[in-house]
Amino acid sequence: MDQYRYDLLAQALRISEDDARAIILPRVLGPNEAAGTGDSSRGWGEMVLGPGAGDNAAASLGINMGTGDVSISIGTSGVVAAVSPNRFWTPPASSTGSPPPPVSTSPGRDPQRLQSSGRGG
Repeated sequence: MDQYRYDLLAQALRISEDDARAIILPRVLGPNEAAGTGDSSRGWGEMVLGPGAGDNAAASLGINMGTGDVSISIGTSGVVAAVSPNRFWTPPASSTGSPPPPVSTSPGRDPQRLQSSGRGG
């Protein structure tokens, strides 16, 4: 989806949809669009800035994960991410436009059970 849901924004803010449409929001970028470049005065002019991502998705991009790679993030949520060319379910697109890793768990959930059921969590 490349546009805002003004009906949901209006509902969340408890305003009319017309009032929600009057709010100036940034353009929604696709996964391969550049949002800008780095500050050239600092030597970062070659840096391409892209659309936002969650911390773990951004870290996976930052370490250049590819098919067959697995990463483990031990932080507040504890995330294991893997890149697979096969789609295990129909998720929303990731920061790269491809399906996100097939298994994502939250603390206290059994990743083995989630993986065997074919559901992420």
